[in-house]
Amino acid sequence: MVVALLVFASAALAAHQNQPLDPCGGQSVTVQQFRPFSAKVWAPERWIRERPKSATIAAYRTRLVCAVGPGHRAAIKRTWRRDRAAFYRHRNRILAQDINHAWEAHWAPDWSGPTLPLYVIAALAERAGEYIGVDVPGWTMAEVTIGESSRRPGSAGLDVGGTRGYGLWAVTWPFADAILAKHGWAYEDMWNPVKCSVVMAEIFRLQGLGAWYGDGFVTHPDRHYRG
Repeated sequence: MVVALLVFASAALAAHQNQPLDPCGGQSVTVQQFRPFSAKVWAPERWIRERPKSATIAAYRTRLVCAVGPGHRAAIKRTWRRDRAAFYRHRNRILAQDINHAWEAHWAPDWSGPTLPLYVIAALAERAGEYIGVDVPGWTMAEVTIGESSRRPGSAGLDVGGTRGYGLWAVTWPFADAILAKHGWAYEDMWNPVKCSVVMAEIFRLQGLGAWYGDGFVTHPDRHYRG
């Protein structure tokens, strides 16, 4: 009798282990429950990545699987696509803004002035690398600007040793004289983020990431931007 019970229990356990796990945990998802999730993923003020992480996409797909029924599943898809499209319209508007001009200078300790979104700087860095012919990791170099200029194209600072830093990447006088002369620019031209990105790419080719003190804000030394 005991042997029979053990055999039965083993068979039942094996059958249970072979059953697929329920990704929904016994809970169904309505479109009303899904909307806050979608809004959070695609919120313009929060999402500055190239695309949502794979875990976020997996969470979205799980919610599709767990939808109450075909009607809610279709509504969830519409909600996701609508929020995604709204974000890309927002991002394209920002990317279409004219940043190719000299921004007003703000000398430290004046830390005011407009900032650029991190992904705009990342896209700019990637393009500058292509222009110069050097493999610039755009996202990495965008993170450098957090420490160098707080993402302000009009950043201007006087260092303790008497040197001066200009623009997003704090191009430093007098160390960039030769690079600037090559392009026919002055240090004040570094308040134009497009020109500053070109000089950044030149410096990166010669010295690498270690040329900037702002590398303390870098999360990965070789992260590109593919947005």
